[in-house]
Amino acid sequence: GLDLPDWFSVADPAKHAEVLLAHMVRFSAALQGNFSSWVRWDAVNILFAPYLAGMSDNSIKQLAQMLVFEFSQLATARGGQLMMSSMDIYWDLPVHLRDCRAIGPGGVETGRKYSHYLPDARRFACAVLEVFKEGDARGRPFFFPIPLVHLTRQVFLPENRGFLLQGCEAAARTGNPHFIFDRERHSTLPGGKAASGTEPWKMRIALIQNVTINLARAGFHAAKSDAKLFTAIDSLMETAALAHAEKADFMNKLLGEEQGPLSFLTINRDGEPYLKMKDAGYGAVEFCSRVLKFIRKKTDVLSKKHGLRILPGHTPAESAAYKFARLDLKKFAPESARFIRGNLARGGVYYSGSACLPSAHGLDPGEQARIEGIFHKLVSGVYSRIRLNGESPGEIADILTRAFLDTGNLQMTFAPVFTSCLTCRMTFTGHFTECPRCSAGEIEIISKITGYFARSSSLNQGKLAELEDLRKKLP
Repeated sequence: GLDLPDWFSVADPAKHAEVLLAHMVRFSAALQGNFSSWVRWDAVNILFAPYLAGMSDNSIKQLAQMLVFEFSQLATARGGQLMMSSMDIYWDLPVHLRDCRAIGPGGVETGRKYSHYLPDARRFACAVLEVFKEGDARGRPFFFPIPLVHLTRQVFLPENRGFLLQGCEAAARTGNPHFIFDRERHSTLPGGKAASGTEPWKMRIALIQNVTINLARAGFHAAKSDAKLFTAIDSLMETAALAHAEKADFMNKLLGEEQGPLSFLTINRDGEPYLKMKDAGYGAVEFCSRVLKFIRKKTDVLSKKHGLRILPGHTPAESAAYKFARLDLKKFAPESARFIRGNLARGGVYYSGSACLPSAHGLDPGEQARIEGIFHKLVSGVYSRIRLNGESPGEIADILTRAFLDTGNLQMTFAPVFTSCLTCRMTFTGHFTECPRCSAGEIEIISKITGYFARSSSLNQGKLAELEDLRKKLP
């Protein structure tokens, strides 16, 4: 149910799927008021399944539409800002839920395990993907939530190819799904943490803070010396760890006050506070691998030193690549101009982000997946963004199959580009300079250049330059 601090009414546990969805949306809005970034829900189709017994396919499709549209339009909790949200979708029962007793209507155990409800969970998963494939009322992709579709070895068997192709159809049409490769005996959750336990409702993972370091600047200071480079990185990471330690101390003080600004995060409805700071986790190919292994090892040392769980991760601050490049172009010119990408004359400059290849790399999807996959176990939260240029769902399925079987890639999404006309309000697949229908020049490009869908009008100069470089690279 819903029983939150300072709320004027309390709700009992949901007895119907629609009410469970309403509780989920309300709780997400409350979380958005306390966290600045993503709100992610695990195993949504599995945990909803006990509520779906007896529902027709049409009713389940309607519920899926409600789920996606409610989250995509949830923009009132923080000044009209759209909530960045995602939800994990499974075809196979994840390991961490296989021994769990299912919770059903009224918050009561049903006496069965979640495996009993797998057929309904799969129906719901297919319905959700169908909604994402269709897009909104104008045929545009949903910006949020992002469906995180988990692929196990069983998904690639012939009898399950229908589900795989359904996900690929959504990827080809709207680019919404992110595909997560679950090769091991556990499901991968944020921070690279393996899920476990027999009480899934107690499983909570919070990324408290992100500190972005400028590796390119460390390289300029090193003056082509590997030894100086690793010394500079070591110093940067020591400083970043101090920032995490100070933030942790400050957060503990706020959480310790039951009437403080973060009192919502201290709620205790299942024997544990919603957020426990003591468990908090912060988030040439060969040379890059050396650097990342050094960073990974150093974070282990810093975690023990400060008593925190610190991880090297993909920065969610998409503006950092632009800001760092501008600062380095000014301080280290003319040498830095050789390494910074974009349009230097216009100020649209950028670095490639984290362990990702530059957007205009020119490699085929298989080679991109292979190279970036080398780094995926070293950097949390990183994924491959594969450009689309008219590939069919079957071709996308082949890319996923090869990536699963032949690479170490952990997560992949596909990135079509859309042109939205502000005059006739139509949306078209592809990057156009004018509307293909009415020839108007008032158009907006919708792309995943930030890692998630964003309009070109909201992009900084660096991301606009990156988008233009990508356009030039495509045939």
